[in-house]
Amino acid sequence: MRSRNRNRLTKSRYSASAPITDADSALRPATWPFLMRWTSQADGADVAYARAGHPPPLLRLPGGSVVQLDQGLSTPIGLAGTDRPQAVVHVPAGAVLVLYTDGLVERRDRGLREGIAALSEQLADTAEGASAATIRDRLVADLVGTQQEDDVCLLVVRSD
Repeated sequence: MRSRNRNRLTKSRYSASAPITDADSALRPATWPFLMRWTSQADGADVAYARAGHPPPLLRLPGGSVVQLDQGLSTPIGLAGTDRPQAVVHVPAGAVLVLYTDGLVERRDRGLREGIAALSEQLADTAEGASAATIRDRLVADLVGTQQEDDVCLLVVRSD
């Protein structure tokens, strides 16, 4: 279903310069929990996003501070009749963007908020310059280990 949604968006009249939430008409009748547009810049990237349903993405800045991207929240993208807020964040060169499902951070013995805090701490402690694959593998090993109770989807992107 995701590939059909991607193809529907690619083949639509959706413009890359339009507000990201204008993609709604191209996505109907499908719904998405997250939509993002990455625009490369000389000093990193500008990321416009709208989200609904998934935990907030995390942005690890050079130096180790971690920011939750908790704006742009609405109902699932693709549902008719709602205005969609969107947010824009600058991702500097050397930063790491992490998108994930609740299966990475939530377990029977750890609530969602505690899991997001644990993920933030792990991400902050990541070695400067670590590859996206290294970060991904470490986060999965440290947060899921052998106790996988739910599906886990994790996307790690470095801005180099």
